Amino acid sequence: MLAFSDYRDNNWNIYSVGAESGSAIRQITTSNLDEYYPVFSPDGTSILFVQFEKKIIGEQVIYLDYLWTYNLDKGFLTQYGRGLTPALTPDGKKVVVRRTNKETNNGEIWLIDLEKGQEFIILALKERSFREKSVSPDGKRIAVVSPRFGENIPANLDIYIVNMDGTGLTQLTFHPGHDLCPRWSPDGKYIYFLSQRGSEKGEYNIWRMDVK
Repeated sequence: MLAFSDYRDNNWNIYSVGAESGSAIRQITTSNLDEYYPVFSPDGTSILFVQFEKKIIGEQVIYLDYLWTYNLDKGFLTQYGRGLTPALTPDGKKVVVRRTNKETNNGEIWLIDLEKGQEFIILALKERSFREKSVSPDGKRIAVVSPRFGENIPANLDIYIVNMDGTGLTQLTFHPGHDLCPRWSPDGKYIYFLSQRGSEKGEYNIWRMDVK
């Protein structure tokens, strides 16, 4: 089964469809708010997604993002904390999300315990923003993307890894072109990613690197 977000009738909603048949499309969400980033739980019984709500406070427009799960068998919805681009841990009990710091406008990486409702900050730096995360198969590390700045170096995206508790932040790529969209191999030995390296025109290709 595949899950996706589609724009219909002036609204983004979550749908599912058979991966092989491509038919029998099922609408998962029906609210008048927009829903994105569907992710299946490891056991395939539920779909985790993000719902956006627009609020106007005075002259300020605020967009709130909330995590929800939809149980495919029982058909009920459960709301959790805030966050974007969710990535579940292998056991499905926790989710890694991206949040935006209101003061610095930088992206931060947070961990939410779906069973206990507890929230923990993994990465948050004043001088750096984080995005695009991928959880390792053993659930112990996270691959993230962050822009690199330096003397005579234009801002570009590189890949880092960090332990789930926020320690051991290590830069993996140093190419002057962008490196992004990291994905772990099932055995955790490699990270596949998109990179502009090897292309004179800066076109993206899929690359693989060893991870110790």
